[in-house]
Amino acid sequence: MKLSTGKKQQPNEEAAHRIAGRIIRLQKSVAGFLNRKTTKLPYSFVIASFLLLFLCFGAYCFYLLLQALN
Repeated sequence: MKLSTGKKQQPNEEAAHRIAGRIIRLQKSVAGFLNRKTTKLPYSFVIASFLLLFLCFGAYCFYLLLQALN
């Protein structure tokens, strides 16, 4: 009986690494696109938009929490 030394990756792990690499490349391209678009916006507008988005998600999470407790 031959024991595996663990040096060779299993096919599932190789597929997972390929998929993860594609996801990371996609995330980087989307981040680059968004960074190019937001460099033209005023800093105060970006901060206000972030705060508004943060408050909306927070309010929705609070709503879901209240619904779960009822």
